Amino acid sequence: MKTRITTMLGAALILVATMAFSASAAIIPSFDYTVDGAFVEWDTTVGTTGTVLAPATGITGSDPVSLNWGFPMPGGTQDGYHKLSWGDVYDGTNGTTLGAAIPDANMSSLFITAGTGTMTTNGPTEDGMTLFHDNQTINSDSIQVVSGKVRATLTLTPVGYPTFPAFSTVLEFAFYETLNSSATPNDVFVLLNPEAMVEDFKIGNQWYTVSFEGNFDTISPAYQQVLINDGVDPLLAANAVGWVTNEGQLNERLTNIRIVATPEPSTMLLLGLGFGLLGFAGYRRSRS
Repeated sequence: MKTRITTMLGAALILVATMAFSASAAIIPSFDYTVDGAFVEWDTTVGTTGTVLAPATGITGSDPVSLNWGFPMPGGTQDGYHKLSWGDVYDGTNGTTLGAAIPDANMSSLFITAGTGTMTTNGPTEDGMTLFHDNQTINSDSIQVVSGKVRATLTLTPVGYPTFPAFSTVLEFAFYETLNSSATPNDVFVLLNPEAMVEDFKIGNQWYTVSFEGNFDTISPAYQQVLINDGVDPLLAANAVGWVTNEGQLNERLTNIRIVATPEPSTMLLLGLGFGLLGFAGYRRSRS
């Protein structure tokens, strides 16, 4: 009788293990990915706002790009520039002529380079987009950027599964230029939707987690106050993550991404049942 029970438990355990394996077997081994971003709106020191469709005098946009996203979000598109430059047009103060060119002017700029490649599921992190801020000393009478918005998109396309949809998500940033003569002279980029740093999604019967964790710094209290002064919600400012860029140099921030397959709840339940059967089998042996 004991031998029969042990045999039955062994068969049940094999069945549970087979079912658990089947529930998690359809893992997509790799994804082609693209992480890209664009400057989509910017405010200036002369009170104007610029976009691709309505440029602002004194701010030069270059390398236009159209970002697209879809599943699991509603589909959308956003036009912007990979690069913004300023510092070569007078702002009309101190006897200057608004809109006149500044000869041989130093320029500051912001620019983004996209990251593309193939990412292995449960593999190492891969390089995403890179943000540069060439934060140079420019003419104080020039039209300058004071704040703006950046939109970035991540698209993951399953390799070898043409019928499966591509996953996409959007990260929203705001950036703020600060007064160089203040106690907080560096400029700030803040992630407006920090929940996008880690996202779960399902393709086929398998769940995945894609992560940007570790890419963003905690914004210090002094710069949190800068954000509040610029109209950022105090609760968001108090938990702000992003980057602070230094004056007088080229700043570079590289993002990294990683994807892992995560077990379905049903898989975990089956594995739990399997471990329970193992425990029961051990109990039966100890009793005998």
